[in-house]
Amino acid sequence: PAAPAAPAPVPAAAAPDTAPPSVPGGLVAGPGGAVAIVLRWTAAGDDVGVVGYTVYRDGVTVAVVASPASGFADTGLGSGSAHDYAVDAYDAAGNRSARSAAVAAVAPDTAPPSVPGGLRAVPAGAHEIDLRWADATDDVGVAGYTVYRDGAAVATLPAPDDIFADGGLGPASSHRYAVDAVDAAGNRSGRSASVRASTAAAAGADPVIAAAGDIACDPASGDFNGGAGMGGAAGTCQQRAVSDLLVGAGLQAVLLLGDNAYYCGSLQSFQASFDPTWGRMLPLMRPVPGNHEYLVTGSDAATGCDAGNADAAGYFAYFGAAAGNPAQGWYSFDVGTWHVIALNSQCGAIGGCHPSSPQGVWLAADLAAHPSACTLAYWHIPLFSSGGRAAINSRDFWDLLWAGGADVVLNGHDHIYERFAPQTPEAVPDPVNGIRQFVVGTGGANHTAIEAVAANSEVRDTSTYGVLKLTLQPGGYSWRFAASADGSFSDSGSASCH
Repeated sequence: PAAPAAPAPVPAAAAPDTAPPSVPGGLVAGPGGAVAIVLRWTAAGDDVGVVGYTVYRDGVTVAVVASPASGFADTGLGSGSAHDYAVDAYDAAGNRSARSAAVAAVAPDTAPPSVPGGLRAVPAGAHEIDLRWADATDDVGVAGYTVYRDGAAVATLPAPDDIFADGGLGPASSHRYAVDAVDAAGNRSGRSASVRASTAAAAGADPVIAAAGDIACDPASGDFNGGAGMGGAAGTCQQRAVSDLLVGAGLQAVLLLGDNAYYCGSLQSFQASFDPTWGRMLPLMRPVPGNHEYLVTGSDAATGCDAGNADAAGYFAYFGAAAGNPAQGWYSFDVGTWHVIALNSQCGAIGGCHPSSPQGVWLAADLAAHPSACTLAYWHIPLFSSGGRAAINSRDFWDLLWAGGADVVLNGHDHIYERFAPQTPEAVPDPVNGIRQFVVGTGGANHTAIEAVAANSEVRDTSTYGVLKLTLQPGGYSWRFAASADGSFSDSGSASCH
C-alpha cells in the first residue's frame, strides 16, 4: 500500500498591527460662515492605513471623520465663542495616534448688540439738546453707538460713552432722536425708541407760534399715496409739505385747530399719517379736537373707525397730557406775555358749551384770572366763515371772550384760509374792541370752496395749503400766512391788543 500523504504546512500567523498612525500635522482652525469654525490638517501616515480621525473641541470628542478627508466644519457654535481644537488618527486595528498640538479659534460674531434703552433728551438752552441712554449689551462687547437726529446720523461715539450733547441747533427748534449700538464685528442693533425735544426760544425774542387745522389724510385713503399725497402742491394729502414749514422755524408753540387726523382721528391714523409729518414737532403742539376725532364710523377708506375710538380715544391717546383731561379737552397756557385758551367745540361730547356748562364755567373763571393779558382763543368749528360750515354752537364762547377782552380767535373746519375784521359776537364791525377771527383749515388734507362771503370777511383763499404764523408781542401781534411749496397766496398784517 502507498504511504499516507504528508499534512499541508500551516501558514505562519500574521503579526498583529500594533503600530499607531503618525500624529496629524499642520492643524489650523479659523472662522468659516455663520457661527462655524473650519479645521484643516495634514494627513497622518500608517504602516497599514489610516481609517479616520477624531476631532476634539475643548477636550471633548465632537466628530469622527473618515479618511481620506482631512478637514471638518464645526457648526452651531455660540456667536463669538472661543474654543481649543485637537485631532488624532486611528487605523483599522484601533491603534490611535497621539493628539495633535491644540489650536485656538473664535467663532464668527454674528449676534448684534441689544437695543440701547431709556433714551432721554433734555433741552440745554436755545442751541443744544443733551442725550443720555442706558448701555446696550453684547455677547462679545459693544464697540460704540450712533446717534440719529431726525433720521440722519449725527454722531458716532465709542463705548462706554452713553451721553451726547447735540449743539449748534436753532432756537425753538424741535428734533426727534434715536440711538443704536454696534459691536467690533460690525453687527448693529435696532434703533431705540425715538424721543423728541425742543430747544428754548432765543432770549429776548418775541415768541412766534403757528396754527392750522384739517391736516393729515387717512392712510387708507386712495390719495394718501404712501404719504406723498396726490396732485402736487395744490392736490390732496399734503400734510408733509405743510409740516415742513414748521421744522426748524423757531416756533414757541404749534396750535392744532382740530380734524388733525382723518377719517376718524384714530390712534392708528395718527401714528401712520400725522406722526411722520406734523408729529416731528410734537413737543411744541397744543391741540384741540375736531368733529372727526370723535367719529366711530366712516367710509371704507377709514382707519380705526370703530367703538374703540369713542370719546376721541385715539386723539387723547396720541397727544397724552398735552390734550388736557380726556373728559374735557379744554385748557389754557401762556406764551410770552399772552394768555392762550384751547377750547373744545364738540359740545355734545363734553357736557355743552353754554355759560353754565363745565367748559363755560371754566372759561369765565380762566378769563377772570387773566384780566390784563393779551388773549388768544382757538377751537375747531367757527362762528363765522364764508365756507358754509360755520355753526352757532360757539356763540357762547364768543360772548364770554368778548366780555373778557379777548383779541384773537383761530378756527378750522372749513378747509380754507380766511381773515375777518375785528367784530362783535353779533358780527358788528368794531375796530377798537372787536375780536379778529382767522379760519386756517389749510393743514394739508384737501381744499373746500367759498359758499357765500360772510360779513366782515377781509381776505379769503381756497387753493393754498400752509400755516398762520403769529408773533406775540407784549402789546400786540403780527400775522403772516406761510404757504407750502409752490403756494403764491400770502396775507400779513399787525394789530394792537385791547
